[in-house]
Amino acid sequence: ALQDPLMLLHQLATFYGLASIARSENMSFILPTAMTTEIPTLFAALLRLLAAMRGPPAVLRLARFLWAGSFVVTKAVILPSFLLKHRNDPDFEQSTMLTAKVAYLVRVVLNFSFLASAARDLPRFLSRGQSSVVRDPVLAKFVWRTGSALIGASLFGTFMSLYFVGPVAVPLLVSAALRGSRRQRAVAGVVALG
Repeated sequence: ALQDPLMLLHQLATFYGLASIARSENMSFILPTAMTTEIPTLFAALLRLLAAMRGPPAVLRLARFLWAGSFVVTKAVILPSFLLKHRNDPDFEQSTMLTAKVAYLVRVVLNFSFLASAARDLPRFLSRGQSSVVRDPVLAKFVWRTGSALIGASLFGTFMSLYFVGPVAVPLLVSAALRGSRRQRAVAGVVALG
């Protein structure tokens, strides 16, 4: 982020936008939806890392697809539909929300400029802001192995934690489905299906 001023501006806009939402009264319900817009940033960073390490072409294509797909879904579908649904909410008119609105507009402009830059010349876009340290093949192999070991360990830990969470969650889901409010029954149904 420090080598690319646009990425630094994007990260600052994200920080100030989320901070102003968190400071606003009765607006915490927006934060989970606003955080979904950071999913493409995660995939863009992964894509840049994979490109710097000269990852396999199939993995690069998958990361590129995930980045572009998450970009469209989060920034063009989820957040705008959420904002349209809540556009008449009087809490959006708070003075502390002005920073969030300006930050959102800055991020939209920057995000579309990133996407346009990637569409014009993806290799140059991926190399923008990289350090030359990652180009070391020994370091790249170490980072690749360490990253895949961490991902594998986190997936293993996630699945193993289900053995602890499952026995506690099942009675709570059944209780919510049978005696809960309408919203609790809907959540219990979604969780049980997922």
